[in-house]
Amino acid sequence: MVDALKLFGEDLPLEQVIEKAFGLSVAELDRQFLAFVDEKLKSVKARPPLEASTVRRLRAKIAKNPKDAESLRALAWGYLRAGQIVDAETTLEKLRAAAPTTPRRTSSARRS
Repeated sequence: MVDALKLFGEDLPLEQVIEKAFGLSVAELDRQFLAFVDEKLKSVKARPPLEASTVRRLRAKIAKNPKDAESLRALAWGYLRAGQIVDAETTLEKLRAAAPTTPRRTSSARRS
């Protein structure tokens, strides 16, 4: 972790920091981290559902402005938390198309 902080201090892009500090691609680090989290949280049975009113509100905002990155991100995150992986992935694809450089779009986004 200290190595990663030093590399960030050299203003390297996230992908290079992960590769040099951990010897992994960002995709592999994400995969391993999600597996770790899944293992740690497997005893947690309930996932808070995405409330219907929230989904309606976010979809309405997105219908008015399909490039509303914050609403797309919130909807994708809500779907993911609710275990609706396909809906989350579809929404993330829309987010990537709408705002390809949005820093919060994925964990592999470049740091600015």
